[in-house]
Amino acid sequence: IRMVVTSVLDGEHMSKSLHHVGLAFDVRRPQVQLHKDMLSDLQLRLGRDFDVVIESDHIHVEFQPER
Repeated sequence: IRMVVTSVLDGEHMSKSLHHVGLAFDVRRPQVQLHKDMLSDLQLRLGRDFDVVIESDHIHVEFQPER
């Protein structure tokens, strides 16, 4: 499934969002129903330092290394 990045430093985000420092991005949700396997695969490919969050109209990904 092709993913399209829709926001990195632009757009409206919460004041403490990692978007403002370039550590988060949003991608358009695919038209197909998202399956847990797809999300698990994305998380696995990105690694433990990334959080993948399903929002109502997009997928939010942020770089947040463990400390």
